[in-house]
Amino acid sequence: MSTLKQLLLLVMMAVSLCGQGYANLVYGQYLHHSENEEPTSWTKPIAYVWSGDVGYEFNLQGKSLIQVGLGIEENYNSKYGTYEFDPDLGERVQYNLEQSAPLYLRIFWSERGMAGYGVGPIYSPVKQTFVLDYSRLYYHREVIYTHALGVSGIARLSRQISNKLYGLLALEVRYQKGLWFRGGGQDLSNYSWDNSQIRLSLGLGWKSGSLSRKVTE
Repeated sequence: MSTLKQLLLLVMMAVSLCGQGYANLVYGQYLHHSENEEPTSWTKPIAYVWSGDVGYEFNLQGKSLIQVGLGIEENYNSKYGTYEFDPDLGERVQYNLEQSAPLYLRIFWSERGMAGYGVGPIYSPVKQTFVLDYSRLYYHREVIYTHALGVSGIARLSRQISNKLYGLLALEVRYQKGLWFRGGGQDLSNYSWDNSQIRLSLGLGWKSGSLSRKVTE
């Protein structure tokens, strides 16, 4: 067996003995989104986003864990822009598709089951697609890629379902700010992107190995 395979096997064994995982469905409500403050008068601001995430928690010391997670978010707003009528091109509709894959790392403190609280940094590669559609006679598309950094804090409740399975309910507050931009075919030196969310998630968690002990909640 090669050295790489041996290393991967050791990592998998360590994860199975010392960790716990989870998967969530998430509803996020924007407290603030920079796109809603652009000069154009949007008829329907970016207000919420549905997403999902998965993660793993590694035992650090005592009641502390390292939480590593990855999410997928997509916000499509077909009525993003003002409806206008051009005599030559017809009705103009502007809309936006925002896609991101947030990666976060948190220190998480847990005393009972999988309940606890945590805080840590978050990184998100963001793709924004802006579209101008003149009654399908003329179509213009711009894409801007953003690299955002931020912070995330979470409080989570858990309910034991079986020896290893838990139901999870969590409330998260998140802030992100774009630091690097590219694309769009235009000068982005004055462009900015940031948002803050309050997020409610419902999911399942599972414990493996030494962490799968019976807990009365």
